[in-house]
Amino acid sequence: MTGAGGNGLLALNMVVAFVLELALFFALAAWAMLSFPQAPVAAVLVTVAVLAVFWGMFLSPKARFRARWPGHPMVAGVLAGAGALALAVVGLAGWAAGLAVLGALKIVLAAAAGRAGDGSQWA
Repeated sequence: MTGAGGNGLLALNMVVAFVLELALFFALAAWAMLSFPQAPVAAVLVTVAVLAVFWGMFLSPKARFRARWPGHPMVAGVLAGAGALALAVVGLAGWAAGLAVLGALKIVLAAAAGRAGDGSQWA
């Protein structure tokens, strides 16, 4: 997609992707802290490290094995759903709903970009 509208959609998609990534780290940290109260710091460090390695290998812009269109937004959506479920399980329903909405928005933006042509830049 070219032109001013395409650039705006690209910028919005990039912002949503960044916020979603931060929200996933928050969700996992909150789940770990509340699920393992005996050692919350260790739980947060271990679970966030696992997510960071996964994100770095498959989802980051410079990932060695970067998922391509449409896999990337689908994986992001699944992770958002898992994060929302984790938040709901530990009693943070409002945050869970927010993360679910953010994940759905990411999928919608990626789908709109995919229909517009070169979906690889949106993944």
